[in-house]
Amino acid sequence: MVQMTILLLWMCNANLIIAASMTSSIQCCCIC
Repeated sequence: MVQMTILLLWMCNANLIIAASMTSSIQCCCIC
């Protein structure tokens, strides 16, 4: 369970970084 949560958080952070490079960081926060 813990590993799954960490993995999801890591994936979310990676998506935020990728999205931030293409769009605004505000939209990233809303997605997450």
